[in-house]
Amino acid sequence: MTYNCARWTDSEKPLVSVVVPIYNHEQFLYECLNSVHSQDYDNIELIVIDDSSTDGSFAFASKLLRTPYGQRFNRVYVSRNAKNRGAHATINEGISKAKGELITVINSDDQFLPGRITSIVKAMREKRSDVGFSLVDVVDEGNGTFTAEDLAPFTQFKIRQLLNINRDITTGFGLLRQNLAVSTGNIVFSKNIYDEIGGFLPLKYCHDWDFILQSLFYCEPAVVLQPLYSYRLHPQNSFKGLSHMAEVETEVVMRRFFRRVIDREPLNSLCPSPSKWPGYFETFVGQKGMSRFYDREMGRGLKSWRIYDRDVA
Repeated sequence: MTYNCARWTDSEKPLVSVVVPIYNHEQFLYECLNSVHSQDYDNIELIVIDDSSTDGSFAFASKLLRTPYGQRFNRVYVSRNAKNRGAHATINEGISKAKGELITVINSDDQFLPGRITSIVKAMREKRSDVGFSLVDVVDEGNGTFTAEDLAPFTQFKIRQLLNINRDITTGFGLLRQNLAVSTGNIVFSKNIYDEIGGFLPLKYCHDWDFILQSLFYCEPAVVLQPLYSYRLHPQNSFKGLSHMAEVETEVVMRRFFRRVIDREPLNSLCPSPSKWPGYFETFVGQKGMSRFYDREMGRGLKSWRIYDRDVA
């Protein structure tokens, strides 16, 4: 198997497609779109897909982007799903319309911080990588609706994220331990690697973690160690509403990754795998409580009722 990593670097300033999946975020939408509009990277196309919102999100985006405001972008595409399809399907739909060599997603309740696209594209170019992400700034807009227990994982978030990134021997092993990228909106990736992976899996909570782990088979991600993505906490977002799915979907994510690195030798020389890290990989998996998933893919464990194959999801 061959894979031409960082093929996009042949372009001096590649087109970056920014995909905005929207669902009932009218009150946040201008700040979101304006954070993309204000980026200092010139060559951007904007793709907005409304997932059948019941508020005025679609009308607002359509009207705004038909004005001179939309002329800042190389290209604008706005569409609406006939019915609610979920985040993963809406993101995949947006990417199917993308013309850029590089793609990034922004959740419609979040914001890009200044210089984000320029900084991450630069880091990816220097590392010759097809994936990149940054630190994340978390903003609490719960207006007192969150308990101390709810907010505990987000306390001093940038510092904790930085410590976790530097905790393991490679970024890939850190990503195997946990989703260091945090959100779909914090990942920049090439269209090339997206096509190789096959898009985002139909998971409600962990589709971003699954995607970035699958990308490790091909390349090691570039990481910018400064906050360039603003993640908004509010009563409607998914960190709390879908958290009950985490255990089930973790098995999906882990077993898909293990299956991939067992079946074939990764192209990324640093990919966490038995072939690239013999002995160390198995020790890491055991120490982190992942052995039950790894053993099942090795044929040593009990069968599971959980479905984790793309074809039947």
